Amino acid sequence: MGPGPDYPVLLVLQTGWTVSVQGRYAENWWIVQAPNGKICWAAGDYAQPQGSVHLVPTATLPPTPTPKPPVQPTGLHYYYTCLAGGGVSVQLTWLDNAINEAGYRIYRDGVLIAELGAGSTLYDDSVPSEGTYAYQIASFNVAGEAKTRMTAEISCH
Repeated sequence: MGPGPDYPVLLVLQTGWTVSVQGRYAENWWIVQAPNGKICWAAGDYAQPQGSVHLVPTATLPPTPTPKPPVQPTGLHYYYTCLAGGGVSVQLTWLDNAINEAGYRIYRDGVLIAELGAGSTLYDDSVPSEGTYAYQIASFNVAGEAKTRMTAEISCH
């Protein structure tokens, strides 16, 4: 719907397709009519225009879409190991359901303890002793957070 990753993808042009050029933006973007009739932007790095492309009108950029918060992670699980000498190692895992997250934030008992990159699905935590801990895993981007909550019951007896 526009030049670059800030715009949603309408379709992927396939090798060998012929499309009609409707406009251009700078040297690297073409506005084309795809075989399905949709008007979309194509990166110049992946297109080979033919004909009198210097006569194609220059286009203006469409407005950048308003970002939407990512969807929350699901399938949150925890595993723990009681360590000799004290302390507990806790491993958190979840499913990465978001396609537009900037990363993941890990909260324990309401306090931010880590921030991870996009696509993360695992975090190793350390707690000082057995007990009950409230974890939240939040996918986030500029539009906000989407949290999943879980209580971890840890017993080292």
